[in-house]
Amino acid sequence: MFAERGGSDKQRSCHRPEFRVVEAGRQDMPRVREMCKPLLNDHPQLDKWFDRNADAFCTDDRPIWLVRLGDDEIVGLLIGRFTGEGDSKCSLLYVKPEFRDTGLGSLLLQTFEERAKAAYPDVTPFSHLNVYIDQKPSVKFFLDRGYKVTAQFFHETKNVWRQRLRMEKQL
Repeated sequence: MFAERGGSDKQRSCHRPEFRVVEAGRQDMPRVREMCKPLLNDHPQLDKWFDRNADAFCTDDRPIWLVRLGDDEIVGLLIGRFTGEGDSKCSLLYVKPEFRDTGLGSLLLQTFEERAKAAYPDVTPFSHLNVYIDQKPSVKFFLDRGYKVTAQFFHETKNVWRQRLRMEKQL
């Protein structure tokens, strides 16, 4: 049910048939990085994170899913990580502002969660993520999809300490 890395005919569609979820390939990484540039204000370390993890992305334990509009434009993405023992992490979920409230974020998250269940057939898997507490739409998005706050902590960004939430969901 999941797309092969680099795209294939296997794909999921959303509310509008021109949206397709495909698994990214290494050739997509420059465009993924470009799409994430608006996030650099909240995540100035993102470029370094991409550099540090470049070889690990687009592998079985670090998949990236893209939402494509038509054949070319990427309008959303989810970077996941399967860390073992039934644990999966949603490292980054982003949908371009003009495509929000269309169900694309939910579709990406559902795709990730289904893949996590398939990756851990012998245990009850769970998913976790971290989100800044002041990003209220993001917090609400994950709460509405069954995630629960399991911890609060502070994280430094640009010499400013901001509160983050760890959220988890049993899949």
